[in-house]
Amino acid sequence: MKKIELSQGIIQYIFEPKIQQNIGNNIIAIINDDRAVLIDTGLEEQTKEVKNDLEESKITIDKVIISHFHNNHMQGLGILPDVTVYGSSHYMQTIDLLTPQCEHYYNPTILVDKSLTLEFGNHKIEMIQNPGHSLCTLLVKINEEFLYVADEMIFSNTGEPVLPRITKNDIINLYISVHNLRKYSKYAFIPGHGKIIYKQSHIIEEIKNVCRYLCEILSNDEKITVEEATKKCTCNFLHQEWHDNLY
Repeated sequence: MKKIELSQGIIQYIFEPKIQQNIGNNIIAIINDDRAVLIDTGLEEQTKEVKNDLEESKITIDKVIISHFHNNHMQGLGILPDVTVYGSSHYMQTIDLLTPQCEHYYNPTILVDKSLTLEFGNHKIEMIQNPGHSLCTLLVKINEEFLYVADEMIFSNTGEPVLPRITKNDIINLYISVHNLRKYSKYAFIPGHGKIIYKQSHIIEEIKNVCRYLCEILSNDEKITVEEATKKCTCNFLHQEWHDNLY
């Protein structure tokens, strides 16, 4: 685990890949005095590391925001039974569709419908519904400085873009979701997986590349190769084998 203070009272915990090559998890802690709000919990063992690190500084996890209800973003709730959990009002649609029945899941304490703002000490945290990668995706704006983009855009821990992992039925939703991120490009983007992006021109180009890929698929009724789908992109996506999941 790596620990980076992004700004006063905002910590990024970065974990090395566990399940998928190149893709690690991020957990964000927003701290006010002796309390913390987490954005996502990652896997259970990752939550334990973050919890132990905060407790060494006498900080208690008080609230958790789940960006979307996939197991690798919410599993750690299992060791945080007394926290307030914020999640999209559409969370159950994701659980019903994508979460294996054998995995335990947890209901949000507070449902976010469209948007919700949380004042936490000097921090202003805004949760915004943005269905794309998941029907229950929440973007999280922090202090008019950072935007947690969940899995709408995925990167490796060293910053390389990763191909979206979706089915063909999800493409239109993801295109709308990613295109919608352009209006937030003045903020530094914190992905659920991978390296934070600060430069606005870099953010805009990464958004364009995902949209170019999705547009090529949408404009072809027949199956196309990943090379054909990414021909207008200015980057080389990792995990190009995921393209085959579309068909």
